[in-house]
This record gives sequence, C-alpha cells and structure tokens, in this order.
Amino acid sequence: MILNHHKVKLCILTAKILEVMTTKKCLQNFHLESLEKLGDSFLEYAISIQSFKTYENYHEGLLNIKKNKIISSVALFKLGYARKYLRFIRNESFDLKLWTIPSDNYQVHNLTKIS
Repeated sequence: MILNHHKVKLCILTAKILEVMTTKKCLQNFHLESLEKLGDSFLEYAISIQSFKTYENYHEGLLNIKKNKIISSVALFKLGYARKYLRFIRNESFDLKLWTIPSDNYQVHNLTKIS
C-alpha cells in the first residue's frame, strides 16, 4: 500500500508552547495536563503511521508492540531527558524577580523596578 504524505506547515502559538511547559503547581489558569490527552493521541497516530510506512509487511501485532515501546512513558522520559527538555518545565509560581532565562547556565539576576 502506498500512502501519500505531504509536509504540513504548522503554526504553533507561543501561548501553547508556554502551556506545554507549565505544570499545575505554577497556579496559572493553564497547564500542560490540559493538552496531555491531545499530545498522547497525536504521538500514537504519528508513530502508527510511521511504523506502518517503515514496516508495511509486518503483522499488525508486531507493529503495535513497536509503537507501544516507542510511546511508553519510560521511552518518552528518556528521550526528553537526553534532549534536556526538563530544564524548560515551569514547576512553581512565576516571580519576575526570580526568573531566569532557561539555558545550560542558570544564573540568578535580581531585577529591580526602575522609577
């Protein structure tokens, strides 16, 4: 079976990027859990399509096993950890005076209000 795949240009709002990096502990009116089910569904769909394209002669049971290994919580954690995504997750209330730019070198800058 031949599948037609076209590259899709995505426009992701900055607010959504912030939402996926913000936990409930931040006490914001948005957090990553609201997008978790959508993200899980998208990953499962994308990996299913890719697995089918790559291994189109495999039995569906084997494809399902491969897909489940790829999207398991452990596999996704290892992938995120290896790419250092954890440094971007906001896990406490935002305080501008204590805020640092996410990077490899965390430096605290004391911000003062200019009159």
